[in-house]
Amino acid sequence: MEKELKSFRNKNDIIINDHGVLFEYNFGLLIFSVALILTINDLIIFFTTDIQIDISFVRASLVIIISIVLVHYVLIRFPKKFKLQPAYFKFTDNTIEYHYFGDSSNIKKIESTIDIQYINSIEYCIIGELNNRFGRYHKLTPWQLYRQSSIGVHIGKITIFSRFVIEYILFVLPYRLWRLYCDKEPFYLLSKNIIIRFSNRNYFIVNIYSESDLKALQSYCKKHNIPIKNKTRIVAHLQNQGWFTPKEEIWTDNFKKGDEYE
Repeated sequence: MEKELKSFRNKNDIIINDHGVLFEYNFGLLIFSVALILTINDLIIFFTTDIQIDISFVRASLVIIISIVLVHYVLIRFPKKFKLQPAYFKFTDNTIEYHYFGDSSNIKKIESTIDIQYINSIEYCIIGELNNRFGRYHKLTPWQLYRQSSIGVHIGKITIFSRFVIEYILFVLPYRLWRLYCDKEPFYLLSKNIIIRFSNRNYFIVNIYSESDLKALQSYCKKHNIPIKNKTRIVAHLQNQGWFTPKEEIWTDNFKKGDEYE
């Protein structure tokens, strides 16, 4: 893969594959599978109350069928597509570019090229290979948002946090441990995913799978005088997900004065 990437970069560019795309739909597929199984099971019980049927057998069959589909989708379909045309972050002397893999409308929803002058700072996080590798911080600080939010929002944030942790433990962590072990990379990289925070409160999350990539980005930041905060978050951001996304908090490339992150 490295040979393929070298063909469209110059010697000063840094290119890091975005493995997060491989985990975008895992949790949704898992929830769909469980919900489908329970729904079909309830329908069978409802319509066959007078018929002797082994519900355990039906449920087991459904689990096997859906698991086969899930395994094919997650372990075969997505990786093949990613291998043909990987998603990646490209760091040049003047810009950061994000390239989505394959044919997708997702890339149209984000600004794919941003000038490095708009980088506010760099931080670290543990859970970064999920579907929020790009987003926007809320205009309020976490504490301000907490004080001004209802109990429903707080419950929603706990739900989102649980979702990320479950998905990470089931899918991402085993994959990362396997990759780090096979590539003989240090396990401390598990906590070194990089959050790139821009001045208009947008952010990118770069998944780090090798020590050389980490050192390259750290050197890149020092070269361009980009502040690196020695701060590690569990999840990069929980304020801008799901049902609790404010309408005005959308991805934008507008770096107008007065909209900076504080």
